[in-house]
Amino acid sequence: SRAGRGPLRSFHSARMNPGMLSDVVGVIQTALAPVFLLAGTAAFLGVYTGRLARLADRVNTVAGDRLEAAGSGRPVEHDPRQLRYLQRRTLALEVAVILATLSGFCTCLSVLALLGGAMGRELSEAALFWFFGAAVASLLGSFVAFLFEIFSACFSMIAQIYSAGRAGR
Repeated sequence: SRAGRGPLRSFHSARMNPGMLSDVVGVIQTALAPVFLLAGTAAFLGVYTGRLARLADRVNTVAGDRLEAAGSGRPVEHDPRQLRYLQRRTLALEVAVILATLSGFCTCLSVLALLGGAMGRELSEAALFWFFGAAVASLLGSFVAFLFEIFSACFSMIAQIYSAGRAGR
């Protein structure tokens, strides 16, 4: 029988002791956590910048209509508060983008610290803790700014629906 010969025999005969297995699992977890954080941060940056681009288009439309109306002497069609509202939303999204970018930067620094430790250099656990902690805290801050922007957009839609309903009566 061929069952006891070749590469399969060495594969089946290789036994990992529990300590070795937990070391391997720990290395894999340590290596993957920053990668997943970086991928998630990049996805959120895509969402933030997409919303910011749509908001910039809306600001250009409203500001252009206001300038055109002022130049022609006709009344302005948009609510004058709309530019202030768009400014608040823009600021919230800009803060979200900056904080998410900072999170990605800190995540990359934590990966560099891990690589330095893997190369035999002195791994400062405190530096790794602060880099990774700053990455998570920055991402959390970007979520708060994004939530503010979402609430602003929702409240504006509700106000517009209410105004349109009152005007239609």
